Amino acid sequence: MDLLLEISETQQDSAWQQTQCLPTPSTCFQAYINRLSVLAVLPWLEEVWNTEATTQSHWELVNGTAITIGEIRIVLVPSEAIDSSEIRVPQEWVDIPNWVADYYLAVQVNPDDGLVRVWGYTTHLELQQQGNYDGRDRTYSLDAEHLTRDINILRLTRELCPDAPTRSAVKPLPVLPSEQANVLIEQLAKYQFFPRCVLSFESWGALLENQEWRDRLVQLRNLPIK
Repeated sequence: MDLLLEISETQQDSAWQQTQCLPTPSTCFQAYINRLSVLAVLPWLEEVWNTEATTQSHWELVNGTAITIGEIRIVLVPSEAIDSSEIRVPQEWVDIPNWVADYYLAVQVNPDDGLVRVWGYTTHLELQQQGNYDGRDRTYSLDAEHLTRDINILRLTRELCPDAPTRSAVKPLPVLPSEQANVLIEQLAKYQFFPRCVLSFESWGALLENQEWRDRLVQLRNLPIK
């Protein structure tokens, strides 16, 4: 059973204003869709688990938002596409060790109708075992038939089977020397499009895994163009 959540015009206007500071229309729109998904889904998750959550997002660099509730880590994977035949999860959320989540929620965002639809979810383990990796856009995809379609089952599963495995083992990323990281950050800051596929995933992932480097890259990319 799909979960339908409403987003008001006020929320949409606020989300739009908050996400128009990024350097390109593509990054602005990606941030907007992600912001709407968080505004809709986060309160529902906090109500279901009766606790506050923390979020992690890097919409300038990669689609998706991580939400941590207690010991559970959930990644929202939003899309404005009408097609709901599969979920496509950016590789960063699957293969960067400290970004890995327990659950990945497929979220359809429809600003025109003021609706956010959570239409299924999967686990990291299922993505690794059953998903298909596409090296062209660095995503893991999983057909809708392999998703758990009723989002309410997620909480029930956690209550009845709290120790059920949700994550697969992830290989550590190579150590990136700070000198090399600084050079890469300066180079990537100049790209006026999503830079996530410019480097090898090993170098890109190692860069994002380090919070200081990641924050610096975002900061430099958001500086006004001279």
